[in-house]
Amino acid sequence: MPMEDLSKAKKEIASGTESNETNMAKISETAYFYLSQQINDLRDRTDSKSELLRAELKQEINSVKTELNQKIDSVKNELKQEIDSVKNELDQKIVSVRNELKQEIITLNNKFEQLHLEVNQIRESAHQTNVMIIVTLIAVILSPLIIPSIQHWIGLL
Repeated sequence: MPMEDLSKAKKEIASGTESNETNMAKISETAYFYLSQQINDLRDRTDSKSELLRAELKQEINSVKTELNQKIDSVKNELKQEIDSVKNELDQKIVSVRNELKQEIITLNNKFEQLHLEVNQIRESAHQTNVMIIVTLIAVILSPLIIPSIQHWIGLL
């Protein structure tokens, strides 16, 4: 309907003469009113389209955010799993090395104790040898004194 009224107003303006100022003022007001209605209608439609576009863009942005967050979470989980895997592998290697070192320490302790026993045996043997040498030296030194006495005792028997 506004379009019909607008075309009617255009016809009235086109058929009117310049001398009829009151009629022109009346037509101008009518045309202005219809033009104002169309501008308001255009503004309302533009606003509603803008709101619709804004809502669609918000929805698209939220969709992209959600997708990116999912991808980030996926990559984060993958990296976390890989880090955990490397950590577990390193922990196993550390435990293995620790056990090897403990075993080597035990072996070294056993060898040290064995060496300690051998050193003690050598000391004991050296002590016995020293005692035998001292007894032999005493016997050699005292033999000139002891042999005549022994010969004398043997002669008495």
